[in-house]
Amino acid sequence: MPASSPYLQHRGHALAFRIAVPVALRDAFGCREVVHALPADSLTVARDHALILGVRVRRLFVDVRREPHPPDTCQAQLTALLKETRYAPFAIPGVGLEVSPRPTTTAPTNPSPVLTALLPANDPPTSRLQLSVVIASFLQAYPAKQEAMRRKHQTCLPVLLELVADRAIDTLKHAQVRDAFDILQRLPPHWKALKRQTGLSLRDIAAQEHLVCLGEKTFRDTYLASIRQFLGWAYESFGDQGFPSLPLKTIQYTGARAAGIHGQRALTDDELKRLFEGSEMRAMAAKPADSFRCWLPMLGLYTGARVNELCQLNPQTDIRQEPGTGIWYLDITNEGEAAIGVTKHVKNKVSKRRVPVHSALLAAGFVDYVTQLQRQRARRLFPQWQVARGRATGEADKWFRQFLASVGLRDETPRARVVGMHAFRSTFSRRAFLLGIDESPLVGHQTPNQTDVQAGYRGQRPLSQLYASMEAVTFAVTLPRPMLLQQQPELA
Repeated sequence: MPASSPYLQHRGHALAFRIAVPVALRDAFGCREVVHALPADSLTVARDHALILGVRVRRLFVDVRREPHPPDTCQAQLTALLKETRYAPFAIPGVGLEVSPRPTTTAPTNPSPVLTALLPANDPPTSRLQLSVVIASFLQAYPAKQEAMRRKHQTCLPVLLELVADRAIDTLKHAQVRDAFDILQRLPPHWKALKRQTGLSLRDIAAQEHLVCLGEKTFRDTYLASIRQFLGWAYESFGDQGFPSLPLKTIQYTGARAAGIHGQRALTDDELKRLFEGSEMRAMAAKPADSFRCWLPMLGLYTGARVNELCQLNPQTDIRQEPGTGIWYLDITNEGEAAIGVTKHVKNKVSKRRVPVHSALLAAGFVDYVTQLQRQRARRLFPQWQVARGRATGEADKWFRQFLASVGLRDETPRARVVGMHAFRSTFSRRAFLLGIDESPLVGHQTPNQTDVQAGYRGQRPLSQLYASMEAVTFAVTLPRPMLLQQQPELA
């Protein structure tokens, strides 16, 4: 079946709805997949049914993940959900509701299905698709390897759905989408937290007075980019069912926040000395239980890497020596083994890179720190900080923001802020620029004046060349040497 029909399957001469049950929920539902008969006289109608059922069943999966129920309750809810769906009055011989059983080690023969029901024929449904169904279909079909853009879609498309309301796709108008973008520009940057805390709608939140609203870059590169891509796909996939052409060519940012107002500047030499040579950092380095915290800013300074790129590193596989040269490097990638609960990702394709470990980090004992983590079988560079929503970053980034404030280095000056780990990225890039070094392959930026075709032809730079560039970037600061925790328990 095409990507626009992710839940539709041929079963003999009939069409059926099919969805796999997530592995973590198979005990609750007692099966590996759900298969259900659909009208076979029209592929279009069958596809509509499959999409609607897919959204409803996936929503049930989400509910059970959030609040686990006994298996009999889960199975009853699934059966009731399918029985509520209305179908055209015709029969498919031998095909009703099927729930494929889970294989077990104690019963190798084919056991009886956990659920079996033949749904009665009811009134025929309307063939008009709802916007929510099209959005669910888009997210289902979106390439899994494009993780960064997928996360943008998962944030932006529910916003579009709330602002224009769930409606039949042939009633969606350009004026409604334009109105949605006007409201978007009046939302504060942290509207998610505000919505969760107050329970207000997005329109109510936008109607309030906010000192700071969404910036131009966020509006353009996140919300506009996501919604424009979705609308183009939806028109191509569902235009014959009434989805309108909405090119968004006239949508412009009209907010008050200029681009870059929340950018973080490079730290000065005096600020670096205060941070790394101050009593607070030295005290942490001398205390084995807290010394791991020192490595986060030290790595940020001497790699320019994003905080999540560092936190998701697996010491078992992502930090190693190159055979022959003996150069230690960080393998920043979204591939390879990840820690439990962590989904590894990178911002874009040029973000996948090898970053040589600077000699200043080696002198501070970085290899000893990594070796200790390897012996403990740790799967994260900082296993003491908890994972949140699939990311290894949350607690680490929060800690450093608080640490910056505690040493008096937090700066809220517009366009020149110092509020978190990203300031090290600016610091590294600024220093390389002043030294005449192209830091692009080190920090994961596109090499200036290089096209994608040229990048494909040229391939990766040798690690020895990257190491030479890395070693040339130096800072007038003495790093502490964090103490190792000798009796640290094994961490996953």
